[in-house]
Amino acid sequence: MAGRVDWAGFVQKIYEAFDKKINDMVYAAVMAAGEKVLPSTQFNKTGTLSSTTKDEFMTLIEDVQMATGDEVVVMGTKSALAKLSAMEDITWVSNAMKDERHTTGRLGMFEGIRLVEIPQRFANNDTSKKLVDNTKLLIMPVADNKFIKIYNEGDAQIKEVSDGNTNMDKTNEYEYQIKMGVATIIGKRFGVWTLK
Repeated sequence: MAGRVDWAGFVQKIYEAFDKKINDMVYAAVMAAGEKVLPSTQFNKTGTLSSTTKDEFMTLIEDVQMATGDEVVVMGTKSALAKLSAMEDITWVSNAMKDERHTTGRLGMFEGIRLVEIPQRFANNDTSKKLVDNTKLLIMPVADNKFIKIYNEGDAQIKEVSDGNTNMDKTNEYEYQIKMGVATIIGKRFGVWTLK
């Protein structure tokens, strides 16, 4: 390394990579949760969003509200949420809502239900693959519904060699080891609408 690398900056990059890895695992678990834990077609729907499927979409929202007893939000990527406008003529919206749509690219509410954007991300080292599925809308209860669990087994271990004498080739080393995982445990019902 010839003394040209900022060691603290290098360690910071390892921390950032580890943080990104955990976030990627959480994103993948959220998007796969519907397929793994919603076998019922009552809470797992597929179809295009249009005026003809609006009643079915609203029934899904209502079913989640009744099953949980909680207010719900519709979650999805910006492009998935934008497809909600295909279900009705939105020329009636107020000027404030039009300004919001112009600013954010979508309405903040749909039929009185709050819309929550899930930020899109690229897959690790692949800018051609998006991590969050643009074809899924999640109908989630607004409650203590932390269904993604991150678990650690034991303590993290760090191996650091920075004296330049331990290794035969005079290199420095920094290794961070941890055994962990991400799991989905559903405590409350939610809904998934897969867009065609």
